[in-house]
Amino acid sequence: MLQSGAAQRLILVGGKGGVGKTSSSSAIAVRLADTGLSTLIVSTDPAHSLSDALMQDVSGGSPVGVAGCENLQAMEVETADAVDRFRAAVSGFRAADLGLGGLAEE
Repeated sequence: MLQSGAAQRLILVGGKGGVGKTSSSSAIAVRLADTGLSTLIVSTDPAHSLSDALMQDVSGGSPVGVAGCENLQAMEVETADAVDRFRAAVSGFRAADLGLGGLAEE
């Protein structure tokens, strides 16, 4: 649970397929958690290789504690489902009102 006034850091790992994004981001997350930081790693990759990297199922769409790493939680997001939920949530708004340009219509 994030404490009031606590600083947050967001680290994004990206690149072409097969370059080691999941391996690198998993190593970063484990290292941060090992230093005592409460850490959440989230994968939006349709291949869902984060479960393989962590050797446990994290595909439920909500954070799961990672075995053997006290301060680490992980989750895999179903990207298509998340996009559908976003579209449903903003369907009653005009994109101009949200400051999203054409994003809500695409």
